[in-house]
Amino acid sequence: MNEKNQIATFTEHALKTKSEFLKHLVMKEQKRLNRQLTAPETLRLLNKRLVCPHCERFSLRSRGYDKDHPIGTCRYCGTSGTMMSVREYIDGGYFK
Repeated sequence: MNEKNQIATFTEHALKTKSEFLKHLVMKEQKRLNRQLTAPETLRLLNKRLVCPHCERFSLRSRGYDKDHPIGTCRYCGTSGTMMSVREYIDGGYFK
């Protein structure tokens, strides 16, 4: 499976959660740009977000967040601690 397919598959999986958090992220970016986002722009936006290694859903940044050691908390399963971005998660082969 090539990289674009992996990202698209992961994003599809993550978006199935019908997360208000994701809707908020996309709508905030659309307001900032004053237009609809294209598919590549949406993927670029989501690649920077943290992902929970247990349930593979997007997580929120926590106190003490640092680019070198991203700390996050998952809203769904409650996992907290060091997390990685979606891009790192897919590149590292952790995606199930």
